[in-house]
Amino acid sequence: MLYQNDSRNPSRNADEQPRATAESDLGGQGDKAGDGSNPETSSKETVQELAREFRWVEIAQIGSSMVLAVVGIIALCIYAGQLGQMKKSTKAAQDAAQIASDTLAEIRKGSSDTHELAVQAKNQADATRGIAERATSQVAAATELAKQSRRSADVAAQALEAQERPWLGVPQLYSNVSPLRSNVPITFTLVIRNVGHSPAILQSLQFQSSFWQGDLPESPPYDEHPSGPAGYGIVFPGEEHRVDVPVTVTEFGMKELAEDRVRLYIYGKIKYTYSQGSRVEHTTQYCGYIVPDSNPLKIRDCTNHYSYAD
Repeated sequence: MLYQNDSRNPSRNADEQPRATAESDLGGQGDKAGDGSNPETSSKETVQELAREFRWVEIAQIGSSMVLAVVGIIALCIYAGQLGQMKKSTKAAQDAAQIASDTLAEIRKGSSDTHELAVQAKNQADATRGIAERATSQVAAATELAKQSRRSADVAAQALEAQERPWLGVPQLYSNVSPLRSNVPITFTLVIRNVGHSPAILQSLQFQSSFWQGDLPESPPYDEHPSGPAGYGIVFPGEEHRVDVPVTVTEFGMKELAEDRVRLYIYGKIKYTYSQGSRVEHTTQYCGYIVPDSNPLKIRDCTNHYSYAD
């Protein structure tokens, strides 16, 4: 029963075995103590020495743990600072990226706005150019209309003046002396008639007789300057004014006329106005040549453009 109980209670046997071992050890130590030392004192010293060694180990472990803790705290602080700086850098990078994105958007928007403004400016410039061109066309049209109006006014004024102004002509040039003889003065009478509607104020008269071969030139010479208006006066509408022109033919001239080598021309120029102080001066030119062997003496009109009235 004893063995059975032991086998069924191993824990109890285990407790008793160390105790027996300890007793045997103590017995051995007792034997040793019998050799001259106190077992309790030696055991205490051993225990104290072990306790001191364990205490130093514990202190070293605690110190190392504290050092590691301090190092860990310092590393943690450093890591925390670095993490903060990294967060700040990341935030700054994000802000810079956002600013760059906003700037790019503004640039794109500005570019779009600038393009739109450029298009609007071009359209406005085109519209302004169109307005300027239309204005130029209107100015040109108005200028042309003004010119036409002025021409119309001038034509109307000229038409009115033509209707109301005096017109002087030379309907007759004659002589009562016949036949023509050499070295004998002959008087030719020049008839000036006003066929207009206003009085003609005579300004100057010119008379000339010359020998010419063929037709009279368009600008024949005059020996004398034009005579003044004194003695001529005014020719009223429908009235006539007569002027005597003396002519003397030499023997040589008569011979040239008889042989039909030359012609004896009588020509002249009349200048007149139709109001006192008027700067508009009109001119009437006349021309005729003598038929020497006619009886009574005849005078034929010139066939060139010298005779005219303006």
